[in-house]
Amino acid sequence: MYGEGVPGDSDIDIFIRGTWKLPEEVKGNLIGMNMAYDGWLILVTEDGYVIALFRDLSKYRTVKMALDEKAGTQASFCCRDTGPLFQY
Repeated sequence: MYGEGVPGDSDIDIFIRGTWKLPEEVKGNLIGMNMAYDGWLILVTEDGYVIALFRDLSKYRTVKMALDEKAGTQASFCCRDTGPLFQY
């Protein structure tokens, strides 16, 4: 995650504010990322894991989707404030 050296001062250099690594239990390459209406980052892997990552990288939640073995997770997805994630 990147940020300004002094918030609001665009003349100051940008620096790395934090990093986050996928948990070992999460398998597959990342194939998509989106931001939910409440600010959580939503990440999806090709093996069907969905990760909700808090915007300051301090906490996360994971869930494994049930997938059709032939179909896999190769489509994109979107978020909305009135319901679930949609894959298309």
